[in-house]
Amino acid sequence: MYIDIENAAGNKAGSGPITSATGWRVVRQLDGAGSWSFTAPLADVKTAQATPRRFAHIYAYVSGTYQWVGGGPIDDIKTTVGADGTVMAEVSGADMLRELVWRSVGSLTISDGAGGPTTHAAAVAAAMNLAPLGWTWTPDPAPAWDLLYGQFGGETVLAALASIAERSRSHYYLSGRRAVTFGSTFAASGVRCVAASQALGTGQAGITALDIDRSSYDLVSRVIPVGSGQSKVALTLRATGRTASAGYTLDTAANYLRNDAVETAYGRCERVVSFKDIAPLSSTTADVISAANMLYDAAKYWLDQHSAPVTAYRMTLAECPQLVRPLQSVRVVWRDPAQATAIDADLYVLGVEWQGDASGVRTAALTVADAPLWPESDVSAVVANIAQGQIYQALPQLNANAYVIAYSKNV
Repeated sequence: MYIDIENAAGNKAGSGPITSATGWRVVRQLDGAGSWSFTAPLADVKTAQATPRRFAHIYAYVSGTYQWVGGGPIDDIKTTVGADGTVMAEVSGADMLRELVWRSVGSLTISDGAGGPTTHAAAVAAAMNLAPLGWTWTPDPAPAWDLLYGQFGGETVLAALASIAERSRSHYYLSGRRAVTFGSTFAASGVRCVAASQALGTGQAGITALDIDRSSYDLVSRVIPVGSGQSKVALTLRATGRTASAGYTLDTAANYLRNDAVETAYGRCERVVSFKDIAPLSSTTADVISAANMLYDAAKYWLDQHSAPVTAYRMTLAECPQLVRPLQSVRVVWRDPAQATAIDADLYVLGVEWQGDASGVRTAALTVADAPLWPESDVSAVVANIAQGQIYQALPQLNANAYVIAYSKNV
């Protein structure tokens, strides 16, 4: 392994790469930024090149060649003294998606320019054109929804990509040094995760520890969507031209969309969800209908994601030399009577942890789930509400108004 240290312009610092590192760790996540770290002797003069806000890029020997496995801006540098007196530096930071947080899309409009929606690929290109130079992107070749409409209000490029992916019913991940890939289909990785106590064959990884998170926190039977606007003039489903598919009930007058099976099984559980970034770009009938249709699409996707409990698994692995990535799936076979758990299924990969040291490179841990989304928690719900509050402040909101003109009558 070796680590290049570069400045913001991409120029390498010092006399060469750091080759004395004793190990590294990279975390990649689906629909979000990951992290990285490496450890090297502080006495190495090349380690001193790693200063805050420079960039570290980790290269490891994988499949017969050196490949970039992770890196990004340097955020933290910690030093520890070992039992032998050796001082080690642990250098870490967020991955390269952090660069997309440093740029804003401003008031970028997502439409066909005539009051109608545009495609997923066009929306991704419009946002990525505002990213720093050198970034490439691969749009979803077959997004589940390909009609996007709306306007941003100062969000970061990364936040815009997250919104576009969600509206397209797609996902994204960091696929290269400065590359983002979108997709809605999880490809099989070919890895089979089994208990480490048994003999491992080709393509198998041993599970040494498994944590289970069964969450029904966000289980909802009906959603009441609210778009741009205030009080009674806020955008609702009243103007939508959409019709509910089988198993759903749409009430435009009461402004809700219901999953009939979920409400029958669990009872009525409704939630008002704000989509303040969905607004008509003008007051024309076409724009209002397009915005209401977009609100329905967002509400339907949100309801689909919150109509069933999500079970996520955090697995620590042994002997997994393949670098599994997000937007893949793995086969998990695990039986533990103590946990009342019996798994034999293909699960979605949400997060991965890669590690490397003198013994080689491996996938050290996986976060997988039975649904292609992260379980919601109190913290993520609060963060989502804060984001909607920022959108509310950034974008113009419809409101009741009156036009008044001074007038004096001659008597």
